[in-house]
Formats: sequence, C-alpha cells, structure tokens
Amino acid sequence: MSTKWEVKEDKDGIRIRGSVDILVDPKRVPEDAYDLDFVVLTSRSDEKVLEKVLEASEATLITPSAVKRTIRKRYIVDTVEGIKGLSDDVWVIAKDGKLAIFLYTEEGPVAIADDFPEEMLEKASDYVYGEKLREVLKKGNIGGRVF
Repeated sequence: MSTKWEVKEDKDGIRIRGSVDILVDPKRVPEDAYDLDFVVLTSRSDEKVLEKVLEASEATLITPSAVKRTIRKRYIVDTVEGIKGLSDDVWVIAKDGKLAIFLYTEEGPVAIADDFPEEMLEKASDYVYGEKLREVLKKGNIGGRVF
C-alpha cells in the first residue's frame, strides 16, 4: 500500500498529510487542528503548546518518553518503545528518548529523523518494509515536499 504524502515544515511544526494527518513537534495550534489524527513528539516539547494542540484536535499523542501525569490523564497517549505502526504506511521507531517517523511512498520509504544513525534507519526500513530507505528528512531542511 502506498499513499501520496505532503510533508511541510512551517510555523506550526512539521505537518504530514496523507492517509493520516500528523503534526510533529508542535510549536503552536494549527487552524485545522481538528483534522489531526496524531501529534508526534520526536523529542521534548513545550508542554503548554502540546496540551492546547491535544485539546483542539483530540488526536493521539505519540511520544518516546514520559509526559506529565495531567496530560496522560486527559488525552490518549502512546509511549513508544522500539517499533510501532500508526497505520499501514506510517511507522515510528523510538530509541533513547528520540523518535523517527517512516512514511511508505511509491518510490520507497522516507524517514523523518534527527539524531539517528543512518545505518539504524536503513535497518529499520528493511525490517518494516523489506525495502531500502529512499531518503532521510531532517528538521530545518524539509520545506514543503510531496512524495
């Protein structure tokens, strides 16, 4: 299964739109927060902004590390250890409190990751998809892309 993905980095954070709608490392509440399926933290985030995004969206929070108890009690939180599928064509991998996102595209898997060795990402891509990783996107260098 392969989906067309739009990946865009802007003032809200990193937005991924395709079979699911994901906001990565939110910086503020997007106008269309109600469309979000997942809010993903790849590392620590501003918890006040995070709570506002979760309240506006009712999305599931995906995180590699523990969050405040008040957040865990009020919202759906999935703390990931290892590899976890979010949908047929979106997977995450967590290690040492950091998280990488994998999107399956027609041309092959794409990872969005900072602070992960490329060898580890290649192995995860082969394990999950049985395919070589097509590309690794890093925060600050994404802009707007369509896959």
